[in-house]
Amino acid sequence: MQTCCVCLDEKVLIPLETCSHGICSKCIVHVFRADPRCPLCRDDGGGRSTDYRDDDSYSSDSDSSSESSVGEQRDLLDETPQIDYSVIRELSSQYLNHTLSGHSHPVNAVAVFADGKRVVSGSEDHTVKIWDAESGACLHTLSGHSRWVTAVAVFADGKRVVSGSGDNTVKIWDAESGQERCTLSGHTGSVTAVAVFADGTKVVSGSWDNFVKIWDAETGAELCTLSGHKDWVSSVAVFADGTKVVSGSGCLLNREGGDFTVKIWDAGSGEELRTFSGHSREVNAVAVFADGTKVVSGSKNKTVKIWNLE
Repeated sequence: MQTCCVCLDEKVLIPLETCSHGICSKCIVHVFRADPRCPLCRDDGGGRSTDYRDDDSYSSDSDSSSESSVGEQRDLLDETPQIDYSVIRELSSQYLNHTLSGHSHPVNAVAVFADGKRVVSGSEDHTVKIWDAESGACLHTLSGHSRWVTAVAVFADGKRVVSGSGDNTVKIWDAESGQERCTLSGHTGSVTAVAVFADGTKVVSGSWDNFVKIWDAETGAELCTLSGHKDWVSSVAVFADGTKVVSGSGCLLNREGGDFTVKIWDAGSGEELRTFSGHSREVNAVAVFADGTKVVSGSKNKTVKIWNLE
């Protein structure tokens, strides 16, 4: 755990490549190294550099003692100067295009249409919303899920969107009218991930029920179930040529002995082609290289791994 140098709350920090100051997810701000407008960079002047480390410790060039107690470190943190939050808000707002307001609960997923003109979002308020990316206006609210929306994706032609939900279903929507096209039922646990085949003919989903399913995007029929993960499926992706699917798995409710693998599947037969083991915690995300020769996975163990298929 790290300590935010603005609010001093113990929260997960947003990684900032250009700033030496850690800003927590409560503050949601970005400041820049050696920028005089940054109150932290400005107030840390005089030759003293501050370092907020992963182990909750504070170090300073002017204080090199290695025997400082945790309590003394906290005292040093308490000396952080008063922050002008209006300056920080000004810095952040310079790069803000739109704030799309309309969901009544947290937003779990977003995706962008290929033409860049619209955005889709899924929320714990059970709805999917389509937004105008230029004006920020809400174009459609797609209602039909009975529980939180966990995942969304857009068809390449921009005519349909797909959503996955805690109600165990996948829904395909008409992006122009906002009407529900079909509901894909078959999972027995919350749907956690969805992806669309490049040609728009099929959809793939992953679920808490440990299965990956491939569906006909026009009829909603289940084409095949990919069985092999020993725990919940957290992420899915499709190879560009549509011949294979990749999935990542995790550990539901922190149970011991979770399935922390990445699997490659034949999209036609449903056969398991490869299993990559190496992550020690949940696999949270997977993606495929454009040429189909490698896949990449991200894990709760703080690592990203690239796997060769050839």
